[in-house]
Amino acid sequence: MKKLYLVLAALVVLNGVSYANTNVAPAMDKDQSVVVDNKAATVEDVKLLNLITTIGTMVNNGQNEEALEKCNKALVEYPKVPDLYYWRASIMTNKGEHLSALADYERAIALAPEDLQYRLMRGMCMHDLGNRSGALDEINYVIDKDPKDGSAYAMRAVVKMEMGDLEGATQDLQLANTLLDEEVKALEQTSK
Repeated sequence: MKKLYLVLAALVVLNGVSYANTNVAPAMDKDQSVVVDNKAATVEDVKLLNLITTIGTMVNNGQNEEALEKCNKALVEYPKVPDLYYWRASIMTNKGEHLSALADYERAIALAPEDLQYRLMRGMCMHDLGNRSGALDEINYVIDKDPKDGSAYAMRAVVKMEMGDLEGATQDLQLANTLLDEEVKALEQTSK
């Protein structure tokens, strides 16, 4: 289902669906499902994605209390959607409630263990709790699975610096810069 969210994420605008970022024009089937690249997404999937996008936008705009209320309500209806736990963890982190955030990152990971972003953020949450070795273990796991994740190297640099490994932190920051530059260039190429 996570891949479906990623496909739909390129389509969502606040009050509807935009198909400008796809190569295939989607169609609405008679059973009310959206078809994108030959994959069906139900109206309920689009509704859920709109909700997740709205919550994420609220969090990014600093509307934590409103986002938390919306997220908690959504979790009653959708208790098996890892992105909702991810966003609630982000809210709890913003509020300084790191133990609650850690529990929600763990719930997200339990639902989608292949999603490395949840593990990376759990690592940073461990860092915030003062568990630098746990943070390093999580970040190293992400790097082992995806050695081109520039964000993971940047976060590992922070932990290494705080642990006194300035040389390692410098190397990670240099690699992070290179990888993140490559990601930006790739995004620029796809947008042309």
